[in-house]
Amino acid sequence: LFPETIMNDFTRPTAYYGQSSTVSRMQQQYWTTKQAFFRKIGRKEDDCIIASDAELDAKLELFGAIQESCTNLLRVLENYQDRILALSQEENALGRFLKECGKQDKTRAGKMMGATGKTMSYSAQQRLTLRVPLVRLYQEVETYQFRAIADTLATVEKMERSRTDYRGALLWMKDISQQLDPDTYKQLEKFRKVQGHVKRTKMQFEKLKLDTLQKVDLLAASRCNMFSHVLATYQNALLSFWEKTSSTMTNVAESFKGYQHYDFIVVKELQEPSRKLAEEMGNGEEKASKEDGDKDRYSKTSASGAEDHKMLFFESEYHDDESKRDARAKDKKRKKKEKPRRAGDGVAGPGSVASKEGSRLDADSKSQSSLDDVPLLSLDESTSEERPHFASAALRDA
Repeated sequence: LFPETIMNDFTRPTAYYGQSSTVSRMQQQYWTTKQAFFRKIGRKEDDCIIASDAELDAKLELFGAIQESCTNLLRVLENYQDRILALSQEENALGRFLKECGKQDKTRAGKMMGATGKTMSYSAQQRLTLRVPLVRLYQEVETYQFRAIADTLATVEKMERSRTDYRGALLWMKDISQQLDPDTYKQLEKFRKVQGHVKRTKMQFEKLKLDTLQKVDLLAASRCNMFSHVLATYQNALLSFWEKTSSTMTNVAESFKGYQHYDFIVVKELQEPSRKLAEEMGNGEEKASKEDGDKDRYSKTSASGAEDHKMLFFESEYHDDESKRDARAKDKKRKKKEKPRRAGDGVAGPGSVASKEGSRLDADSKSQSSLDDVPLLSLDESTSEERPHFASAALRDA
């Protein structure tokens, strides 16, 4: 540490006693090994030395907790993903089974099974979306463990070796101080050599101790920062999953309200709760049945009224068709009568038309009066010979 070329009265003892020979190195290793052995067997150390490292020991406990928790978290994340996949597969299989049973059953129970099966399949599909933030969390924790924790662990191991050297040097100096004789030159020189070794080991230990404290604090802060970012995504995904599945299942449950009592024979412990639930549901269903009865009566009356209205509508439509056909037939007859008149109107003028109409009406009246004057014919044999006379007279009068 201190070259021999740079020496004065102040640096000479430190430089001199800082030099190490083979024997001194062996002695250093001996006391270091002795300290490691005492620590391994759990021998109680000096209280002052333990109190001086109280802060460091607290940080080391925190580091051990972080390291263990990260290892356990990786294991838990692996198992959690496996359980999610298995649960999704089982839930999807149950949903498919219920849908197939619902297709075969045409009753209300079949509809319930079909709706429940679709809900289970939807829940299984949404549950798989949780794997994306979980995979991200696993990657972050794995990187954190193999980078940050590994680097801090290397620093902690260096610090532990340095602390063992330092405490071994203290044991060595304690042993030398007990055998120290100030009047003996060599013993004092040996004590100074050990004292220099203690100073060097203390400097190294203090440096690594500070590095360890800073790295453990930074490690804890970085872990909090990592979890705050990654777990927020997982929390949002989990909340979205529960909101979607709960709303879907709530809608299915509301669409199939009611309870059908079942007498449990095998599991007899469920008989009493089932009976109580049936009674509670029965009281609620009575009120609902009254309301439903009123609604049914109203719907029946409205339906019957609608049917009557439909029947009346069809009957009126049928009669309307007959009247329309009669009206169309009358229109055709009237048009046929008007056609010859229109043809005559095209040849003669209005004066001739009036004279012709008047002459025609006079002829009709005369023929009608002549026909009225014809006496009734008798069917007797006495009058059978007079028939041509009356007929000829009638024709002559006409």
